[in-house]
Order: sequence, then C-alpha cells, then structure tokens
Amino acid sequence: MFEISCPSCGNPVQFRRESSVYSTCDACGSILLRKNANIELLGKAADLQPDNTPLQVGTRGQYKGQGFEILGRIQIRQEEGFWNEWYLGYDNGSTGWLGEALGEYFVSFEVKEAKLPAFRDIALNDKFKFKGTDFFVTNIGNSVVSSYEGELPFLMNGSYNLPNVDLRSHSTRAATLDYSDGDPILFIGTYEEFEDLRFTNLRDPDEHIQRRTAAAVTTMKCPACGGPHTMSSAGPQSQSMACEYCGSIIDISNSNQYSILWQASQKEKNQPKPRIKLNSKAKFKGVEWEVIGCQFKYSRYEGTTYPWEEYLCYERCHGYRYLIYSKGHWSWSQTLHEVPTNNVILQSNKGVRGKTFKHYEGYEGHVKAVFGEFPYKVDIGARSDIQDYIAPPYGLSRECDLVTKNREVYWSIAEYVTDDEVRRAFQVTHKKEYVSGIGSFEPNHHVSTMWYTAAVGAVTVCLAFLFCVFMEMQNTVVHSQDFLIETNSEPSKLTKEFKIDGHTQAVEVDFDTDLQNRWLYFDLALVNTTTNEATLFNKSLSYYSGNSGGEHWSEGSKNGHIIVPRVKPGTYVLRLDPQTGTGNNPDNLEPGKSGGDKKHQRLAYVKVKISTSPAYWSWFFLIALLGILPFPCLYAFLWYSTESERWSNSDHPWGGDDDDDDD
Repeated sequence: MFEISCPSCGNPVQFRRESSVYSTCDACGSILLRKNANIELLGKAADLQPDNTPLQVGTRGQYKGQGFEILGRIQIRQEEGFWNEWYLGYDNGSTGWLGEALGEYFVSFEVKEAKLPAFRDIALNDKFKFKGTDFFVTNIGNSVVSSYEGELPFLMNGSYNLPNVDLRSHSTRAATLDYSDGDPILFIGTYEEFEDLRFTNLRDPDEHIQRRTAAAVTTMKCPACGGPHTMSSAGPQSQSMACEYCGSIIDISNSNQYSILWQASQKEKNQPKPRIKLNSKAKFKGVEWEVIGCQFKYSRYEGTTYPWEEYLCYERCHGYRYLIYSKGHWSWSQTLHEVPTNNVILQSNKGVRGKTFKHYEGYEGHVKAVFGEFPYKVDIGARSDIQDYIAPPYGLSRECDLVTKNREVYWSIAEYVTDDEVRRAFQVTHKKEYVSGIGSFEPNHHVSTMWYTAAVGAVTVCLAFLFCVFMEMQNTVVHSQDFLIETNSEPSKLTKEFKIDGHTQAVEVDFDTDLQNRWLYFDLALVNTTTNEATLFNKSLSYYSGNSGGEHWSEGSKNGHIIVPRVKPGTYVLRLDPQTGTGNNPDNLEPGKSGGDKKHQRLAYVKVKISTSPAYWSWFFLIALLGILPFPCLYAFLWYSTESERWSNSDHPWGGDDDDDDD
C-alpha cells in the first residue's frame, strides 16, 4: 500500500495496488496520477451520479474461493440509464472487474484473444466462440464513461465514449467487448448472485453519499402540471417517472433539470389505477421490496385486447423484479442471466436446470399507461416483440424493443405465484377477482393427484395380487386321483369320497392331462353323499401341436382348473363324464362299441386334484383393480382437459395446426 497527501487539500490518499496509476481524493474529488513516487494533479473528477448502490470502495467479497477488495469504480451512462464497473484487487495479487447493473453482478477478467470482431461487423444474436464457449450478442451499446472514483489501472482524464457489446452464453458465463480504444478488449466472466459474493463492509443503507446538493432532494414537482412527488428509495437510479396527477412522463435522470418525455393532452377519465399501492413495501421471497412503478400493457389479436400489468419492485442489493398480473394470475419475474439453448433448455439456472420450455405464444406488446419510477426511459405507446415459453410453474419471455430491435434482446424468467401469496405480502387495493381458466404457466394441480392416485393404485393392486397369490398357496388339497380315458370301458368316472370341513367355501378342481392333438370335455357333478345334492358344472381342454415350415407350433393347454363357489361342509364324490376326440365328432368310449381288436385303447390320462380355497381371491383382485383404476383415469382426464384448455389460448392449440414460427 502506498499513501500520499492530496496536493490540493492535504487529505491522505491510498494506492492499494502497485498496478494502480490513478486515484481520486475522497475529500475534494481531485484526480491524482501516480508516476513512481511522484504524484501529479490532473484536475477535478466529475460528480458521481447517486445510485444507492450497496457497494463502495473498500467493500470486500469472495469469488470462487478467492477474496477481493473493491479499489475503485467507473460510472457508465447509456440512454436507458447507467451502471457501475468496480475495479477489484484480489488477495493473490490479480485484478478484475465487477459490473453492477439493475441488480445483476458480473465478475470478469481481461482475456487475450487473437482475433476479435470489429464493432461495425457485430449484429444482435451473432454467435462467437471464445475460450471454448459459445457466446451470443444480447446488447450493442454506445455508452459514455461519465465519472469515476478510487484507484484505477489506467489514466482517466474526463469522460469518453464507450462502444460496447454484451454477450451471454447457455450458462452463467458471459463476455463484454470494450471498443473505447478502437481495438476491442475482451472480458470474460460469470454472473453471480449477490449472496454468493459474500460481501462485507457494505455501504450503510441510511448513508446516501451526495455529490450534488440537488441530489439530496427527495421531492420534486412535475414540470407539466406542478404536482408534487416523493421519490422512492430507488430514486437515485430512476431515469423516468409518470406523474400521477396529469399522466405525463418525466425524465428525472438529471436531478438539476427535469424534462418532459411525454405529455398527456388530458388525463383520461377511465385511466386504469394500479391494484398495488406504489411506494409500499412488502416482504416477499425473503426480501423486503418496495413497489416503485407500474406499467399497464396490452396486446391485440383479431380485434380482441389482452391486458396485463407489471409492477416494478426494488431492493438495493437485489435490484429489480417484476410482479406481473394477468387475468387473475400473478407471476414473479427477473432477468435471466443465460441465453436458453435452441430447444429452450436452461442449463444453469437454479431450480430450473434441465427443464425444457415449450413455445406458447408470440405477440406485440404495447404500453398503455405508466405510474411511478423506472430505471430506464418509458414511453406511452412503446412496442415490443414478445415470445413466451412455458414449463409450469415457470415461464420464459424473450423481449425485443421494436424501435431499437437491433440493439438488445432481453430474456426474463418468471415463476407462478398465487393470489393469496401476493395479498399476504403486498398492499393490493382491488378486490379478489373470479378467475376462470388456467394461467399460461399455472401449475396443473391434477398432475400430482393423478400420479399420486396412480401410484397408490399400482401399489394397492400389487399388494392385492400378492395377497391373492399368498392365499392361493393356503389352499388345502382334500383329494387327488388319476384316471385313464380309454375305449371299451365305462365312460363315467367317480372319485373316492372326500371330506370338506369347516365352513362354506370355494372348491377348486385342477386337471392335469397328457393330451396330444386331442380335445377333452367333462360334464362334472360334485355330489354330497349325505344329501345327494349335486352341483353341476363342466370343463373343456384341448391341446394341438406340430411342425410347419420347419417351425414348431402349439395351441391350447393340457391343464386347467375350475372353481365351484359356496360348497357346504360334508362328504362328497366327484363324477366325471368325459368326451374326447381328434375331430368334430367324439370317440365312442362305451364297452363293445369301439369295433376291431382294440379292446382297450388308451386315449388320455387325467389327474384330478380337489382343493378347498378360503375365498374367491381372484375376484378380490379384480374388484381391487376395478375399484382403484377409475381414480387415476379420472385425474388423467382432468389433467388432459386442463392442459387442453391451457394450450387452446396459445399459438399451438392441441389438435390444431402447430405453428413453429417462434421468432
């Protein structure tokens, strides 16, 4: 560290880095140029625009595990507003930059690249590959470096023009091309969240460093009608404001002189009123926000107007967010650090990584009315091309101003929030509206129910099946007997007596045969030997096989079973009256009627097994299946109906012609 006394006022001035050649005096604003051990007074630095930034010279932070300190900054102005570039000195001796604009933080380092494009050759959406990463042009600007403070690694002698190009990638990596010296300089880095940089020694939120007396004024009068206005906490960063009395839009970027950007001829009697109180504060998503502005916008399609409202919320460390209202639905929106892939997939955004967004609709947005303050110039009637993509509960928007469409593409990501969430946090003045239909990226609540019932149903059916299998294994064999089916023998067969004990229950009869190219039919009677009551039933089996074209084939089955329900306890026999054959007509089995010398021709072997079953478990399984199945089917239908309704309002209605022109 090198410390000298300011030659203008005597205040001590420190040079924290050997590489720093320039600094300013905090006390008098003098510009000091360091030449070895000598100091040269170059003049006075221009006043910094008050911006309510949480950062200051001396703030410390961390980036990827490496500590740094803010040594100085340059303040850059463009037509839409201004931003800060903070000069960083790292603990390992290296240096870098931290860009701060509208609540976004971009940490970057100068990178040497053999061949860089000329400024005049760059167009919006152009793709360039630097250090193995594809970058896309999202902004082409002609800015002015207007002021500076602290230490800087180069000579600052007044303001100068800064043609620049901003590029973003499919991740949080980004790049900037600086054309202030003619030859381009490339900076590459990443966008970081405020919390991830772990700042310390931040500027006191109650301490507003005022370089100009006029900047301390927190109230102003409309130059069109004289109406008084109180500036919000974001006032130093605000560039325009709409007068609530006459509707005129005022340029407030120069606190010494306010000018009219757009003057209303007369305030419309039916001008809409914001449904959230401006300058009110709300704690939402863990941060206390101030509602500083509101825009009423609309699009028009086939003669129908579709309105929506955008409420601008501000917090000094997190910058700006939009709370958007449309047809009873709310969403919370912020700038997207990355450029989605061609198939609209986010690769690095926390919580949304890997989601595929489908194109929903494209339209032209118009500004109808404006209230409050904005960090950029707003204009009644401004038009923008908007393309919306959805992956509920998230939505993406690609917006391009139709007046300056060759200069900037703006991507934002929004999350659906409920009306109850908004009303709990914000001062909503309007009554709750009846909402008909589903929002463009409102979650389909039938999805979770559908999958839940499907999962519960699947588990229930599986358990029912396993239970049935288990209960089938509990069957008790009460009798088993073998029979031969042959010619010239008594065709009717009778089993030995067997007992069925306990209570009324089902009886299962299993047949195991050696059929081969033959059918077998039984007329059966389960006879109670005590009461002579008989339960009649029948069973048929068939099995055929052979070879055809060198391949083996078979059909039918040699085995089978049948269940006799509600059999009372008692002693029983089973009578079997078989018929069998190879063709349409059965063989004659009666004695003396088969003809020839074939006295006893064996036709089939049958093993009969009789078991008792505790209940009709197969019916139990079927009932369980039929009882559960309607619920997931119902919710699947509700899910489909809801999605069909969602997409009916898009450019790609289900069942209609799919318009793939997203741009």
